[in-house]
Amino acid sequence: MVLDPAPPNPLQLGMRVHHKSSLRPARVVLLLQDLQVGGTQRQALELAARLDRARYAPELWTMMAGQAMLARSGVPGLPGLQHLADVPVRQLSPLPFVGPDAVLRLGLELARRQVDVLLCLTAVPNIWGRVWGQMCRRLGRRPVILGTCRGGGAPVRQHERRLWAWADHHLSNTHAMARVLTRDYGVPAAHISVIHNGVDTQRFRMADGPDADANADAGRGPVFVHLARLVEDKDHATSLRAFASLLQMVPQAELRLVGDGPRRAELETLAACLFPGQLRSRVHFAGERLDVDTVLRQADALVLSSIREAMPNVILEAMATGLPVIATDVGGVAEMVVQGETGWLTPAEDAPAMAQAMLRLAREPALRKRMGRAGRARVEAHFSFEAMARGHEAVFARLLAQRHGRAG
Repeated sequence: MVLDPAPPNPLQLGMRVHHKSSLRPARVVLLLQDLQVGGTQRQALELAARLDRARYAPELWTMMAGQAMLARSGVPGLPGLQHLADVPVRQLSPLPFVGPDAVLRLGLELARRQVDVLLCLTAVPNIWGRVWGQMCRRLGRRPVILGTCRGGGAPVRQHERRLWAWADHHLSNTHAMARVLTRDYGVPAAHISVIHNGVDTQRFRMADGPDADANADAGRGPVFVHLARLVEDKDHATSLRAFASLLQMVPQAELRLVGDGPRRAELETLAACLFPGQLRSRVHFAGERLDVDTVLRQADALVLSSIREAMPNVILEAMATGLPVIATDVGGVAEMVVQGETGWLTPAEDAPAMAQAMLRLAREPALRKRMGRAGRARVEAHFSFEAMARGHEAVFARLLAQRHGRAG
């Protein structure tokens, strides 16, 4: 790299000093369990695509098979392949689960490669990334180890009570999770930085022209969409029971459950009990959909009845699309949804409260539009992928500078 006569401080640029006369971008490894479809995987791809290449050289490492998210990165709304073409992807194991081979390969790769920043994403990488990162320091490797906590159950799954000190710093996507780490797990507040998720405001936009008010034009009732994997944490049962109450007062309403997962059969059985006969036609299990932007533009409101969350991307996507949000007040949801302004927050597992919020939106189209516009404005002002990437870069640069200071 050719240097200017008076180059800027490389530590401020997030670069690592190789020699007094040469610089290289800091190698940043984003370590994930897999690259299957998921919120953390999406944020990781967006981060890798947007990191400043003059300062950082990102790589994606996964500990098991599964790269559906990467395979789909060329479709509209996901980072284009041209933005990820220079990002190496290392699959540490071909197995469909994290086995001993992946754990050992991770240690070998960290030992033989000069990794400057190791960003541990998802549960298993947050354990083994820290373990091997610390062991590699004995071999002269000195990666900055960044732990992350992005989900309601993450501190338990990642054994934060024992392992928090094995990371140089923690990243959380919500202030709520940061408070939990400090209060319940003893992580010092100074050891945590909060960087909110971002959302693609170009892909997720308010419907206009012929798409606007499509449901009203077609003479249909309000459409509520619950977009989430069919897993225990999302508690679809509560939204189904709430919708059953709503149908007694607004029989034209419709609920679409978009997503798939291990609880699908159980939830379909519950729906058959709650919605006998023709009522069953008001509830649709749509399965996994890649065109989330289209799904949201065809709905009137988002419903999310999770019992555990951090910062669900779908809420930001719905707000960017101009939908009001009805969600349970868990994790960092209240950092996105402003009560009575962009939607309604209800207690977890409280179907009657959720039904009341759904009823109000079902009966007041003007309120839906007003809340939708407010949600869009809030996303544009506070949540973007660029802000997310710049936030990570600032943390990387600060920690690299501290590491260099300790070495000096």
